[in-house]
Amino acid sequence: MTSTVNSYISQMNELNIEQIHRDAENKLAYWRNDSHRRINEFYQEKLEELQNYITEVKALYETKMRTIGNYLNQLANQQDMSEEDSRLFIHSTNQAIQQTLEELKQICVQINPHPIIIDESEICIGKNFSLKKLARCSSQIPYTESSSAAIATNNEFILLHQHPNLCLFNRSAQLIRQCLWTDEWIRDMCWSTTLQLFFIITSSKVFFADEQIMSIGTVDNFCRQTWFSCTCSDRSLYLSTYEWGSSIFEFNLQQLPALDHQWKPPMTCKPSEGINDIQYSNETLALMVKDGQAHERYLVVKSIRTFDTIWSFSLGSSTNIRLMTCCPLKNNEWLVVDGAQLQIYHITGRGKNVEKIHFESAPYRASFLGSSMLVVASELSLNSYSIWF
Repeated sequence: MTSTVNSYISQMNELNIEQIHRDAENKLAYWRNDSHRRINEFYQEKLEELQNYITEVKALYETKMRTIGNYLNQLANQQDMSEEDSRLFIHSTNQAIQQTLEELKQICVQINPHPIIIDESEICIGKNFSLKKLARCSSQIPYTESSSAAIATNNEFILLHQHPNLCLFNRSAQLIRQCLWTDEWIRDMCWSTTLQLFFIITSSKVFFADEQIMSIGTVDNFCRQTWFSCTCSDRSLYLSTYEWGSSIFEFNLQQLPALDHQWKPPMTCKPSEGINDIQYSNETLALMVKDGQAHERYLVVKSIRTFDTIWSFSLGSSTNIRLMTCCPLKNNEWLVVDGAQLQIYHITGRGKNVEKIHFESAPYRASFLGSSMLVVASELSLNSYSIWF
């Protein structure tokens, strides 16, 4: 009994409402600063566009003014013309000058900025997520069996492999940009808010791309491992290996490819188990684990500081090889995507199943686009769902 009481006291002491408050304010401050950054970048882009346009307008203006000057010189210096020819010349020249002046008057710079409209649903405070409150699928982006089901999102865009291209879509499912992907099969992708970069993982390489996928590079001198999944915290990039008895590597985002930690079995999983997916959230790391012998499958949530298991959730056994992944929610809750059973589970911060929904097409991955849209990569399409509270 004494140990139980001490355990409760220890858990109570760990609860720090002021720290929770500070963390929430820090998230709001990050959103504000990131919004200011985006506005400034957009302003600079439009300012450069305006300056280029003004240069063109000035050139046109100077050309028109020279034309009028030539006409005036002709009027002032007309000689050896009959009265009729002179009258016709003056009339036609006056018309040409008048037309050129009218063209000059039409030169203007039209700028009609629309006010920024903030969708208040983008920031939800104290509202509970529910799978049953998902709106009907609002859009679908198809892809072929040759495409990877890996996806990555931030507040603005969805990064998706649509064979043979790497594609960037906005929240309206409009294609913003695409580039040919000729490297290995994409295992996984994630977004780093710290670096404002996408990471793209193949079995042997780690790529990074800017938000508009205008430039794609590789991280040099990486460990000689076979990679399978990835996730980012504010400080680190985490990669799991593709093998029974999977390991997890933590790399410093500011000093890539500097290795900070490496966890091996049995801290990560049993030697007979493999990690399908890893996701970071609020100083924890969620692992989707499958036993290759018993075929048991489960979600395990670990502390990123100690790597101790906080809780786990069993998905039962299955010999189906379809992927199972997870996606963080607020309040330390999780979505679990079970492609084998065609289910998505909503799991509480204590490892309890709140609800589940069934999919006709096997779901493989889920990710949030801001806080008002959930995207689910299924067998043959990416599906978007609006979130209603």
